[in-house]
Amino acid sequence: MNRKYPVHISNTAYEDISEIGKYILLEFHIPKTSFKIIGLLEKRIATLENFPYRHQLVMDSNLASLGIRSIKEGNYIIFYIIRSNEIYVLRVLYNRRNWKIFL
Repeated sequence: MNRKYPVHISNTAYEDISEIGKYILLEFHIPKTSFKIIGLLEKRIATLENFPYRHQLVMDSNLASLGIRSIKEGNYIIFYIIRSNEIYVLRVLYNRRNWKIFL
């Protein structure tokens, strides 16, 4: 039986996902794509409950020392930490953004 790790999503990460959906909707006027991307991000986050350690620490040594890990989904990066066998999703950011300043 596989162990399940509880996944907690920060308010900031929820806002990030919402803003991603709004941006796609307002800039490209494609509601279906907006909902699809939100769904893909939520599914990817849900996978963390099974194997959270399979994803690498971020490449920045200062952030890696804090235990921040990342997982990619399309053009987005999901940042999270593992504390006391629980997952905390910190941010969901566009991969071409200077994400170091947002963490």
